[in-house]
Amino acid sequence: MPQDSSAPRDAADTGRDGAAGANPPAARSEDATLFHPDNRRRSPDHARVYALYELVYTLVDFLAAACFIGGSVMFFFDSLMMPGTWAFLVGSLLFAAKPSLRLARELTYLRMGDVDRLAKRYEQ
Repeated sequence: MPQDSSAPRDAADTGRDGAAGANPPAARSEDATLFHPDNRRRSPDHARVYALYELVYTLVDFLAAACFIGGSVMFFFDSLMMPGTWAFLVGSLLFAAKPSLRLARELTYLRMGDVDRLAKRYEQ
């Protein structure tokens, strides 16, 4: 018989008011997977890493947009065609860096989880 997906799996799946999914449980270190949305809630350190990477990600986004806008404006003038081409190239590289930032953040989370798991093994 299939399990009702709307029913909470355990007590940790219910929020303070008892509603299922109101406060999703944070991923445990042994459950940590890449790109899991709850990774940033695992600890205050994870939250700080998330905030730092989001800040860098947003900065890269703005720089890429500025390069594309600048390149577009430069293309209106024949004398600025070459710098405009370089601006487009730099903007493209910045956009290409964005998925790398997300992957780096997730790998940082995994390293942080491994330290926690190793510390627990040492304590036992």
